Amino acid sequence: MQKIQLHLPDATLMGDQSGESVDFLLLHAGGERRQVWHPVMQRLSRSGLGSVAYDQRGHGRSEKKGSETITTFAADTAKMLTTHKSTRIVVGASLGGFAAILALAEYEEQSSLSGLVLVDVIPAPDPERVKNFLSNSMGNLGASPLVENILSNADRLLKATAALSLPLHLVLAGQNDAIHDYEIQRLKSLCPQLTVSHIDHASHLVARDAPTLLADHLIEFEQRHEVRYLSRSTGSA
Repeated sequence: MQKIQLHLPDATLMGDQSGESVDFLLLHAGGERRQVWHPVMQRLSRSGLGSVAYDQRGHGRSEKKGSETITTFAADTAKMLTTHKSTRIVVGASLGGFAAILALAEYEEQSSLSGLVLVDVIPAPDPERVKNFLSNSMGNLGASPLVENILSNADRLLKATAALSLPLHLVLAGQNDAIHDYEIQRLKSLCPQLTVSHIDHASHLVARDAPTLLADHLIEFEQRHEVRYLSRSTGSA
């Protein structure tokens, strides 16, 4: 695994890359760091798939500069994609999922990709339920200004989600009831191409709890006809 850096105008992000060509961009959840993806990256590598993961701004060894808003994280994600032009599939967990949705829709990055995977995250979740869940399970994260900023951008996230046309897959954690069925149905109405799978023995931080199973879901998604077709049409595979 190769250590890399992404130099932004106002910060430097530290990352790891597995393989010479990047198939997957892996975006971690808030409060996490890139190492949570290492077991997933190793499993992908054994299947001949390259991947890259960065410590997001203000996480791990990446610098904490500029405003920490979902707009900033989306811009960072867009820069990752323009840097790693061979990327075919973006995987976003929690914070990473919100950033991916905005980057793909508002920065028009989806045209070069063949799929998006959201890991236990949906756009515009119920604010009170999110705050209670984060406060009860992840310390004081529920009171984070970044969480408030994400929740205040619900309409923007829904609009960006509706603009997604590429294959979309949602991986749900079986031990997390923070996402309700009506929210999944709303996502399905915005994106009819949505497919859903479950990892029963994982909590919200799926990459930490069940990395091998999550990697298997990612590999299965990558092998789907519609994903492979887009990969060929964009010249990524």
